[in-house]
Amino acid sequence: PVKEKKQNVKITKKQAEKMALAKVKGTITDSDLDKENGVYIYEIEITTPSGEEVDFEISAKTGKILKQEWDD
Repeated sequence: PVKEKKQNVKITKKQAEKMALAKVKGTITDSDLDKENGVYIYEIEITTPSGEEVDFEISAKTGKILKQEWDD
Protein backbone atom coordinates (compact mmCIF):
# COMPACT_ATOMS: atom_id res chain seq x y z
CA PRO A 1 0.00 0.00 0.00
CA VAL A 2 1.30 3.39 -1.04
CA LYS A 3 0.03 5.18 2.07
CA GLU A 4 1.78 2.76 4.39
CA LYS A 5 4.99 3.14 2.40
CA LYS A 6 4.77 6.91 2.55
CA GLN A 7 4.41 6.82 6.34
CA ASN A 8 7.34 4.47 6.80
CA VAL A 9 9.84 5.66 4.22
CA LYS A 10 11.17 8.99 5.42
CA ILE A 11 14.61 9.04 3.82
CA THR A 12 15.49 8.66 0.17
CA LYS A 13 17.65 5.98 -1.35
CA LYS A 14 20.24 8.66 -2.14
CA GLN A 15 20.33 9.76 1.52
CA ALA A 16 20.76 6.15 2.64
CA GLU A 17 23.57 5.64 0.12
CA LYS A 18 25.35 8.76 1.42
CA MET A 19 25.10 7.44 4.97
CA ALA A 20 26.65 4.13 3.98
CA LEU A 21 29.41 5.87 2.02
CA ALA A 22 30.13 8.08 5.04
CA LYS A 23 30.98 4.89 6.96
CA VAL A 24 32.84 3.04 4.21
CA LYS A 25 34.59 4.53 1.21
CA GLY A 26 33.95 2.74 -2.05
CA THR A 27 31.47 2.19 -4.84
CA ILE A 28 27.84 1.25 -4.37
CA THR A 29 27.28 -1.98 -6.28
CA ASP A 30 23.73 -2.65 -5.14
CA SER A 31 21.00 -0.60 -3.50
CA ASP A 32 17.40 -1.66 -2.84
CA LEU A 33 14.44 -0.72 -0.72
CA ASP A 34 13.09 -3.84 0.94
CA LYS A 35 10.41 -4.65 3.46
CA GLU A 36 11.45 -7.02 6.23
CA ASN A 37 9.06 -7.99 9.02
CA GLY A 38 6.86 -5.01 8.18
CA VAL A 39 9.79 -2.58 8.31
CA TYR A 40 11.16 -0.79 5.27
CA ILE A 41 14.93 -0.93 4.98
CA TYR A 42 17.50 -0.01 2.38
CA GLU A 43 19.94 -2.78 1.61
CA ILE A 44 23.12 -1.25 0.27
CA GLU A 45 26.24 -3.03 -0.88
CA ILE A 46 29.56 -1.20 -1.23
CA THR A 47 32.76 -2.47 -2.78
CA THR A 48 35.85 -0.83 -1.30
CA PRO A 49 38.86 0.22 -3.41
CA SER A 50 40.67 -2.89 -2.09
CA GLY A 51 37.84 -5.12 -3.36
CA GLU A 52 36.12 -5.95 -0.07
CA GLU A 53 32.34 -5.94 0.08
CA VAL A 54 30.35 -4.32 2.85
CA ASP A 55 26.60 -4.81 3.29
CA PHE A 56 24.46 -2.22 5.04
CA GLU A 57 20.89 -2.29 6.23
CA ILE A 58 19.54 1.18 6.90
CA SER A 59 16.12 2.01 8.30
CA ALA A 60 14.07 3.84 5.66
CA LYS A 61 12.10 5.49 8.45
CA THR A 62 14.83 6.74 10.80
CA GLY A 63 18.00 6.53 8.72
CA LYS A 64 19.59 4.44 11.46
CA ILE A 65 22.20 1.93 10.32
CA LEU A 66 20.81 -1.38 11.49
CA LYS A 67 23.58 -3.59 10.18
CA GLN A 68 27.05 -3.19 8.75
CA GLU A 69 28.65 -6.44 7.67
CA TRP A 70 31.95 -7.10 5.92
CA ASP A 71 31.93 -10.04 3.53
CA ASP A 72 34.93 -12.37 3.66
